[in-house]
Amino acid sequence: MAPCAEFQEGARESFERASGGLERSFEPEPRRLQVRYARSGREEEEEEAVYEDPGERSRPRILVSLQSMTALKALCEREFDRAGAIAGMLSECRTAYFRELQYLREQLILATKPEHLVLHNTVMSYDVYFFNPPQYVDENLREYLQNCIRLTHKKLIEELFELQKDQRADPDTLIRTLLRKVGAAKYVRRAWAILTSKREGSAEQAREMESAVAELL
Repeated sequence: MAPCAEFQEGARESFERASGGLERSFEPEPRRLQVRYARSGREEEEEEAVYEDPGERSRPRILVSLQSMTALKALCEREFDRAGAIAGMLSECRTAYFRELQYLREQLILATKPEHLVLHNTVMSYDVYFFNPPQYVDENLREYLQNCIRLTHKKLIEELFELQKDQRADPDTLIRTLLRKVGAAKYVRRAWAILTSKREGSAEQAREMESAVAELL
């Protein structure tokens, strides 16, 4: 004999209370419910068809319009997409951050090696960034950052032009420029350090420089 409906309903409620409300009904679709009510100050009753979640049995409940539920659903979807975009941006920032740390660590290791001390100042005079600032800001700051990037590019192009012009100049002009920048004593010491270094040195040129200095003295 099949159990009565009241027994089945009571058994379901007891099971849900015992499991802490974690178990829900497996009915996926809303259930139609016909309600009848009387508004305050009116004698006639109104009848309306509403829909309930079969798996939600807690009380009290509130009736809202379908339009409100649709608007709430659209809002939740927009916030979900926004949260996903922010999570992706934070992931890119984290990756760029660790790449910069790795680059700085490598430069520190290179700087501590004696054969790279001469090139240390040249290497560290340039900043290396893996971040893409315009990608992480809102529209109000995007144009400002792009203008800053344009000015930086302009400065780099001007420096490159000056370097190319110096490279095409005659050796005497280059030597005079270096003497004005670093002085005669530092120029000689730097030239000697380069000629005697293991990486870029030349024993023959070092002997030539030593002989030339001895003749001058």
